[in-house]
Amino acid sequence: MSDDKFSRFREQYKTFTYEDYHITKDDKYITVSFDFKIDGLCEFHPKTEIELTGLDILNDFSSPTARNIVFS
Repeated sequence: MSDDKFSRFREQYKTFTYEDYHITKDDKYITVSFDFKIDGLCEFHPKTEIELTGLDILNDFSSPTARNIVFS
């Protein structure tokens, strides 16, 4: 994205908000997702899936350690 286009977007959409995150687990994946919002434009929810096949899980997926890893 060109600097000019970026600057126009910054001027038009002044607020980019991180709202929340979620960590879920099923039989095959641990999924980490985030909730973002750009006021007046959109909301979006990117996610990362970690396949569990062959992994030794040392901490519960919802433990404080796991939550800290999400932001490191």
